[in-house]
Amino acid sequence: MKNAKFLEAEEISLDEVNGEFVTVKLADEKFVIDVDTLYDMSFRFAEMLAKIESREEEAANEGELACAECCGNLH
Repeated sequence: MKNAKFLEAEEISLDEVNGEFVTVKLADEKFVIDVDTLYDMSFRFAEMLAKIESREEEAANEGELACAECCGNLH
């Protein structure tokens, strides 16, 4: 990722152009996309968040199991 740039939430904005198009501003870059693309992006972001949350839940459950096994052996 040669030109990758980290964005803060405050650097992202969306504005409706009309019923068909939306502007997406990412830091100093501005893009115009159609509403269908906006829907597609929202589903992709939701899918990514679900994957991340699932991994976090699995890690938390594994940690609880390990603790229960360890603590159970102490008694």
